[in-house]
Amino acid sequence: MLVQLARRAPQGLAVVGILYQDTAENAQRFVDEFGVPYATLLDPQGTAAIDYGLTGIPETFFIDRTGMIRAHQVGVLSQADIDAKLRTIAGP
Repeated sequence: MLVQLARRAPQGLAVVGILYQDTAENAQRFVDEFGVPYATLLDPQGTAAIDYGLTGIPETFFIDRTGMIRAHQVGVLSQADIDAKLRTIAGP
């Protein structure tokens, strides 16, 4: 779903993956195998995870243009979750 979202994202929306507790080699295999079209960043020391208060994986953060976290999903996302969370960024 994130791949589809990235491919159909309206202007101004970016999907970014952060790899937590993984290697660059594993990440590259995943990106290649699934054709991931969005930026995928490594977090080798886990600092991003700490900064965002990660409690487990997967977790998804919806961040607005100002850098404010507007929504947070712990666990697997559904399309309905994505749509609802994106509305919190876009507003009414």
